[in-house]
Amino acid sequence: MSALCLQEVFAPNSTCFGCGPANRDGLRIQSFWEGNKAICNWKPQQKYEAFQGYLNGGIASTLLDCHCNWAAIGYSHAQFAKQGRHTEEKSWTPPKTVTAELKVDFVAPTSTADEIAILAEVISAVGRRFEVAGLISVNKQVTVRCLAKFVAVKSDHPAHHRW
Repeated sequence: MSALCLQEVFAPNSTCFGCGPANRDGLRIQSFWEGNKAICNWKPQQKYEAFQGYLNGGIASTLLDCHCNWAAIGYSHAQFAKQGRHTEEKSWTPPKTVTAELKVDFVAPTSTADEIAILAEVISAVGRRFEVAGLISVNKQVTVRCLAKFVAVKSDHPAHHRW
């Protein structure tokens, strides 16, 4: 995989609030595929706090939703590459996945004092469906966990052409 984040490689014009590189007002996370996981380090700003010094739960959920979605895409790319069907990243088109389900468990308050780590791993991929486990941690302490399900949509779905 490239040194560029997945979003810059596969969706540089995306305006998604959570992960779109083209959304100046968004969270603009950057997801990288390493081994069999998607990783992201992100520094929260005060404007994303629920109360002084702690991240808003909706923002945490958005971070996980977007990052887990990109884990499904990174996984798909890695599987395609393992098959030896291409030699460069631009020859592959990612599945256009959307969230089908997102279950978030808030384990502890997420401090905004330090950079947070967001990890995601595909635990099941069958056909057009992906199940992904994700977490947020601060200083190696897990604060939020999630289990998400994504489905690759067909060309008649409004989200298919978002990239």
